[in-house]
Amino acid sequence: MKKLVALLALVAAPAAAQEASVYYASDTWPVTASGRTCTMAYAGSEAVADPLSVSYDGREVALATTNEVADSLPDSGAIDLAIVFLDNGRTAYDDGWGTRSFAFSRDNGKARFTARFTGERNVRQMLADLENSAHIGFLHRGKAVMSAELAGAGRSLARLRECAARAVAAN
Repeated sequence: MKKLVALLALVAAPAAAQEASVYYASDTWPVTASGRTCTMAYAGSEAVADPLSVSYDGREVALATTNEVADSLPDSGAIDLAIVFLDNGRTAYDDGWGTRSFAFSRDNGKARFTARFTGERNVRQMLADLENSAHIGFLHRGKAVMSAELAGAGRSLARLRECAARAVAAN
């Protein structure tokens, strides 16, 4: 049943992601490959309408989520969100990433937020923080916009790295 939930989550993904092939089947964080980019998105048993997704192409990590937002946001633009990791190794509250600019676009009362991380050090650190933390949260002016549990993400992150390395080697 859990595999069915993960596969249904992949089928329900946006049209562009539907062209992706399953690289690693997981009950909670399946990994798909599409061209040079590999993506993992939460598909666990908890009902999450707009899960966190992590894309990686060997050079860049992109974090994306969709969430209902206040009507005061324009149809598209950028917004500064603080990134917070909880239970990151020995650190209970890791706000070391500070505030980052997230691009967004609105559709039907929801906004899709995306932030990209480049540079070897940033990429390596973001993947490590995702792997070693229990939760991630995005805050706007101190209020949570989105949070996600990262339980079970470690194994999928290893497969995400492997998938991206293979995609780079193939091109």
